[in-house]
Amino acid sequence: MRLFAIYGYSLTPYIIATILYVIPFTLTRWLMPMAAGAISMYFIFKEVKDLIEDKMHEDKQKFLAIGGYLVVSHLVFVLTLRLYLLN
Repeated sequence: MRLFAIYGYSLTPYIIATILYVIPFTLTRWLMPMAAGAISMYFIFKEVKDLIEDKMHEDKQKFLAIGGYLVVSHLVFVLTLRLYLLN
C-alpha cells in the first residue's frame, strides 16, 4: 500500500507542468513534461531505494534490473503523456 501512496504523490509535479504547458513555445512544451518526469522519478527513487536495497542487499544485478525497469517505464509514461495527451 505504501508504494501506491509513493507513486501517487510522485505525480504532483505533472500538475504544475500542465499548468505551465499553456506557454506557447515548443521548447517549453517539451521541457515541462520532461522536468516533471525527472522530479517524479527522483522522488520515487529516493523513497523506494532503501526499501529495495534492504530486500536485495546481496543481489545488485537484480536491484539494477528493477531500477532500470522503473526508469524506462517512467520515461515511456512521460513520452506518452507528451505525445498523446499534451498535443
